[in-house]
Amino acid sequence: MRQMACSLIVYHRQIHSLASASEQQHGKIETMSKSRLLYNTISIMLLALIIGALSSLASIAFVSSVAWLSKILLVSLETREEGIQSILELGIFFLVPVAGGLAVGLILKDLPEGRPESLVQTIRMSQSMVFKPSYKNAFRTAIASVATLGSGASMGQYGPVSHIGATLGLATERAGGKFGFTSNMGIGCGVAAAISTVFNAPIAGLVFAHEVIIRHFSLKLFAPIAVASVVGYLFTNHIFDRHQVFHVAEVGAIKPEEFLVFALIGVAGALIAAAFVRMMLYFTDVSRHMNIPVWLKPSIAGAGVGLAGLWVPETLGVGEQVMQKVLVGPGYPGTELFIILVIKLLMTAICFGFGMAGSVFSPSLLCGIVFGALVSIMSASVLGTHYSSATPYMVCGMVALVGPVMGSPLTVILIVLELTRNYDLAVAAMVSAVFANLIGYRLIGRSMFDAQLARQGLDLSKGREKVILSDRKINACISDEFSVLNGETILSKAKQVILDSGKTDLYIVDDGRRYLGFITLNEIDHIERDGLDLSKLLCKSHCTGQIVFTPEMSIWEAMDRIRDFAGESLPVVDDKDGNRLIGVIYEASLITAYVKSLEDARREEHGEG
Repeated sequence: MRQMACSLIVYHRQIHSLASASEQQHGKIETMSKSRLLYNTISIMLLALIIGALSSLASIAFVSSVAWLSKILLVSLETREEGIQSILELGIFFLVPVAGGLAVGLILKDLPEGRPESLVQTIRMSQSMVFKPSYKNAFRTAIASVATLGSGASMGQYGPVSHIGATLGLATERAGGKFGFTSNMGIGCGVAAAISTVFNAPIAGLVFAHEVIIRHFSLKLFAPIAVASVVGYLFTNHIFDRHQVFHVAEVGAIKPEEFLVFALIGVAGALIAAAFVRMMLYFTDVSRHMNIPVWLKPSIAGAGVGLAGLWVPETLGVGEQVMQKVLVGPGYPGTELFIILVIKLLMTAICFGFGMAGSVFSPSLLCGIVFGALVSIMSASVLGTHYSSATPYMVCGMVALVGPVMGSPLTVILIVLELTRNYDLAVAAMVSAVFANLIGYRLIGRSMFDAQLARQGLDLSKGREKVILSDRKINACISDEFSVLNGETILSKAKQVILDSGKTDLYIVDDGRRYLGFITLNEIDHIERDGLDLSKLLCKSHCTGQIVFTPEMSIWEAMDRIRDFAGESLPVVDDKDGNRLIGVIYEASLITAYVKSLEDARREEHGEG
């Protein structure tokens, strides 16, 4: 009994010793895990800071280059307002945009359709989580954008700087993959820093990256993007001391009655935005159907800009100086405002359609402010003493036009708040934004980017899951582990091949390995039970199977095709080579790829991994 008691005591001590060792090991692992987490967090924040600095510097360099080129090429507003002094100046004023268009065409001629890259590609990568940037094409687009804007084309600079920032973010992301820095982090940091820099608005930069590009608010992405946006603000506001995009005149006390007008501005702005987007898409179609070299097409837009600039110089270039004249003074008469609005919208649509590089953010800002100024003139005569001042109307017009075009109502409201520091103006802008985006969504969808992606076969309104699955191909799931026989083989041999392989499906091809169909062991057994002689029947006469895949098919399309399929695998054929059988996809592999794609999105959105 005593011996048993001693054994129990020894056993208890051994168990206690093992438990203590286990606890110590667990503590070490937990300490290492916390240390690793801290290291990863610090590394991610440092990378965000680096991307913010690079994006901010690139944005400042881009904007400065455009301003310098505009000045030396005589397309700035001050130069044009002096008037045409000679026939030589007349020729220069007209030919500069044409030459700029020709330069753009030559720079971009090797890109798809000879068109520049834009935030459309950035949004597609972010939403599909298929990150394949072309740094060469991005560089060419940046140079072409400087040439476009510097020669006076009616395009904007905020899209190009955002695209540059996103590209820098993706390039830097490669160094951070080992500690959890993702591609969408890089994109968000670059875009946020660029917008923060050019607008002097860090909160708007943070929101723009989430609202327009990433399109969901992720805890995992929020902190690094916020850091990059603040870095952009510090660079532009404290290191380089650059001026704001626009200032506003003194704002009178906004009357309650005016909020009805602000709502109407939102409705009218949405209609203008819808017409603007459709004009851009129309001229894009016109350009594509023109049977001329792609590198000549931007010069056609340049010719239109050159002619318009001789008559209405306010329509040239980015338009910041015109914005300031309208917002602060001395302003323009109502007739001139209407002409500027119509010509600016038309020229921007033509430049966009014919492949000039740049964005439509800046033109939308200008046109919105001009539209608001027109409404303020009419409201002053109608409202009388209930009219406050022109500034709220111009700000509401800007929000009402930019929000539906760019799909960024929150961003524009925050830009108003950050640049004016006026809460009442932000509230007025919010009213217009609500009505503008309600109407705009019904007419053109979420934004012009979505309209362009829809033309590429990518409908973002169907949800992010479909986008991810539509951009991921099945070629990674293709297997070469399958049984195949020539169609001239008899069924008895086919049965033996299936039994020997352990598979349930046997694929049948002709002499050129072109796919004819497949046959299963159950089908052969059924034929045999019907009393038919398997040694006298050929495989090609009894194979079935209408569902086939191609290597470039998306996971989404493949999953849709197998909805009613019951089997082990499906054939993959080369439809460009007479349906030659190149492999099979097992249903389990396809489902695994489907689940993994959704897990990748969930992991990013919820901050896991």
